[in-house]
Amino acid sequence: MTRFSVALCTHNGGLYLEEQLASIAAQSRSPDELIICDDCSTDSSLSLAYRFQESAPFPVRIFENSSRLGPTKNFEKAIGLSGGDVVALSDQDDVWMPHKLEYVEKMLAAHPEAGYVFSDALVTDETLVGLGYTMWEVVAFSRARRRSFARGCQLEVLLKGNVVTGATLAFNADVKGLVLPIPALWMHDGWIALVCSALGRSGVFIEEPLMYYRQHSDQTIGGVRLGPHGRFQRALSHEAGMHAQDRTRYHHALNHVIEMGAPTEGHERLFNGKLDHLAVRESLRERPLIEWIRDAAKELASGRYHSYSNGWTSVLKDMVVSLRHAWALSFGPPSRHK
Repeated sequence: MTRFSVALCTHNGGLYLEEQLASIAAQSRSPDELIICDDCSTDSSLSLAYRFQESAPFPVRIFENSSRLGPTKNFEKAIGLSGGDVVALSDQDDVWMPHKLEYVEKMLAAHPEAGYVFSDALVTDETLVGLGYTMWEVVAFSRARRRSFARGCQLEVLLKGNVVTGATLAFNADVKGLVLPIPALWMHDGWIALVCSALGRSGVFIEEPLMYYRQHSDQTIGGVRLGPHGRFQRALSHEAGMHAQDRTRYHHALNHVIEMGAPTEGHERLFNGKLDHLAVRESLRERPLIEWIRDAAKELASGRYHSYSNGWTSVLKDMVVSLRHAWALSFGPPSRHK
């Protein structure tokens, strides 16, 4: 029989933790163990965890970090301590639907070749009132991208942008050797999905939402749905060097994939295409206008703006960033008026 571990990370989550623990205990398919790694909480998180441990219908193991690890490394620790055949990740502030683990188990049984499974989630406010959209709308996991993902173009989808929300993610324990350790420059969900798909341990998804994703002010990332204008403004807010940082992240991922097992020629080509695209986008901000037009046009004609970024939206963003950079070089940073 398959053993299920739930890996839950906490840090000052006492306001919502009790509801999440109750939803885990109410699963129609009960977990076989719950691993809680607390990242130096100073609120009621630990007392709530120990209280739950006394009454839980399954073993609960609690680990207290001696120093702050941060979300990625704390999840790495919780995953490493999990002893089940399947590891399901849990945030501290969400609420699972009662059939979440049951559906995950059925999906993995139906797809024994899969390395991981994830689902959609209903986005709610702090009181669990729905906000009228789901996480797949937030991460732009559209019907077209789901079709591409399902027919085997997973790496293409994930290199354009992560669509896997960690709080919905579960994976077979045998992939731990492929994904651990998780580098600090990555979020754990994006890393696990990307590496698994690149190494042939494909992902499968469950169409329906299996949890309530609570949107509140203390989240590390959050699930705010932005329109085109909002997405554009957020993109412009990224600091200089963001593309260089992303290039470092994906270069690290490619090297890791090569170390774990030779990627297919197609997968290595996709990674290198992403790296080349990021290098071009980073260099554009330094280009004089004529060279900018030439290089941006070449990048657009190559198809990489649409394959690895957001097409014309990203072209426009790069243009504005370059104009701002040129202005700052000529006249200094623009003044801010109230």
